[in-house]
Amino acid sequence: MARLGAICAGVIAIATRYFATFLLTTAAGTLVKDFYGYSSKWALLPSISIFAVAKHVRVSIHCQKVLSRMSVCSYGVYLIHLVVIKLFANCTNTDGTALIYRTIGPYVVYALYVVIVYALRRSSLLKRAIP
Repeated sequence: MARLGAICAGVIAIATRYFATFLLTTAAGTLVKDFYGYSSKWALLPSISIFAVAKHVRVSIHCQKVLSRMSVCSYGVYLIHLVVIKLFANCTNTDGTALIYRTIGPYVVYALYVVIVYALRRSSLLKRAIP
């Protein structure tokens, strides 16, 4: 039952975040970022929801191997994510408000994160620099 509550809270938070942003942005004529931020409840509740669902999802052995390889990159992804987001925005000439950036962007950028971090982890130079 707690899992269902977490999922509902996440869905409501996401809906509120985007609906309120749409309404406020439409009224102001410019992007309003009042509901954005890493420490806002509008970001925290969906995160809790995702973890509540992911904890109980069963996946195939092949998928487990892929996720296991990706999971070793998570800290590196965290460290470089702002740099890659800025690079992606500059390369695509977008300011982060375009629909394509908001829908496809996160998946493309995350794939870039994982590739970059995985390549750096395999690099012999990095292995010598960091024991």
